[in-house]
Amino acid sequence: MRDGQPPLLFEEYDTCDEVVKADPGWRKAMADRGITDTSLVVAAPLAAGNFGIASETGRRMLRSLTFLRCEEGDNPFAHPIGGLVAEVDLTERRVVRLIDTGIVPTPAECGRYEAEF
Repeated sequence: MRDGQPPLLFEEYDTCDEVVKADPGWRKAMADRGITDTSLVVAAPLAAGNFGIASETGRRMLRSLTFLRCEEGDNPFAHPIGGLVAEVDLTERRVVRLIDTGIVPTPAECGRYEAEF
């Protein structure tokens, strides 16, 4: 596809999460932040867009941010793991670049925003 790609498919969210969590560099970055149990971690992809980058031509590229939940039902977006972005090639199912700008404190307050009745 020359000028663009379709929106993300639901299945691609899961694939991206698997690819990111399997990457040794990402796992080291998480361990450096004190997170070794990634069962509550969410690697949330964003469409990378088409910026005319030659090395990305013909690839299904995503940029994945990382979030941490307090528990299974928690809102992950309340706990961004800052300073860490994985550029993922879904076609090859691999992280092609990991951007780690350093450890940023992760918000600790749980992100459930249910109304009390």
